[in-house]
Amino acid sequence: MLGTLLMRLIFYVLPSAIFLLFDSAAPTLSASVKQYNELALPARKGGFRGRPTWWKVAGFSTLNVLLGLALQFSIEFLFTKILRMSSVIRISMALPMPWRVVRDIGLGLCLREIIQYYAHRFILHPSRVSRYTAANEPWLQLSKWHQSWQHSVSVPYSFSANYDHPAAWAIWRWLPVFLPAVFFRFHLLTWYIYIALVSLDEAFTYSGYTGLPSFFIWRSIARMQGKHLISGGAGNYAPIGIMDWIHDTTVGEDIVDRAKSELMAGQNNRTVRSRSRSKNRNRAGRH
Repeated sequence: MLGTLLMRLIFYVLPSAIFLLFDSAAPTLSASVKQYNELALPARKGGFRGRPTWWKVAGFSTLNVLLGLALQFSIEFLFTKILRMSSVIRISMALPMPWRVVRDIGLGLCLREIIQYYAHRFILHPSRVSRYTAANEPWLQLSKWHQSWQHSVSVPYSFSANYDHPAAWAIWRWLPVFLPAVFFRFHLLTWYIYIALVSLDEAFTYSGYTGLPSFFIWRSIARMQGKHLISGGAGNYAPIGIMDWIHDTTVGEDIVDRAKSELMAGQNNRTVRSRSRSKNRNRAGRH
């Protein structure tokens, strides 16, 4: 449990706090590298529909992270102490093979994509897929909480990734991350690497910055998350966008177009660097 806490603090809370400090200390510079410029500054008053203060978003986001740890501890306690079963996260002195770590993380991210898509779209945005009935009234309450919390932040910044009503957050943020680890019974080491990657993904893709590393095509995923909030939840329900591409619920470029854009941008950058090196060599030859 302590290891999970450290992963979340180091790879989500700390980067989010650093980004928030940068946004507050150098707002002009920060706005110049934000996708939505000064509208994306956390300390800015108001927004498209008004939004909560940065300290409220940061505070509840951190509390939700701690809630996830409490839920994980409760499940572990239920399995090991009450039901007398094995731990849901496999604890063993024998380390898993590297290929198995990679395989399990890949499967976990795929299952997370599926679970989050369906939970986010059909439970938290049911009005876009069905009319009101008595049967879906409980989901509509969760949807109202999700709209009044998560979607009160008009444009993203890192702490907004986990800012939501705790009940809604547990459904579309915590469960899609934790259930794959239970289903595939991750080794503890695999779990730590997996939760670190998910934490970095949340911190970077919700940061709103345009100059993000290309790892996991973060730049394009960040644009996708921003458009989900800007559109009021019209699409882009999955964390990566594969399920949105399958179900045609993408707002803006889909994952295929985004991948092509990233590849073209990479090729253009390599071409520019190659030409620059050639010019430098030619100048050096003349001298």
